[in-house]
Amino acid sequence: MAEIARISISCDKELKESAEEIFKILGLSTNAAVKLFLQAVVREQGIPFRMDVRDMRGTSPEPNERMMQHG
Repeated sequence: MAEIARISISCDKELKESAEEIFKILGLSTNAAVKLFLQAVVREQGIPFRMDVRDMRGTSPEPNERMMQHG
């Protein structure tokens, strides 16, 4: 059996609750959804969706920097 590692993240309460509502509809726990994301990162060898500066239009760098510091 594989060794288990624990991951702890912080995010806005509203973001967590909104995501959990969607996971519930999909029949997933938050833990299962995060595992799916991590598996996709490994499979794709990168973030499993497009990320570029065009996606950041209209946002200030400050929230993005905070996300990276707490991420």
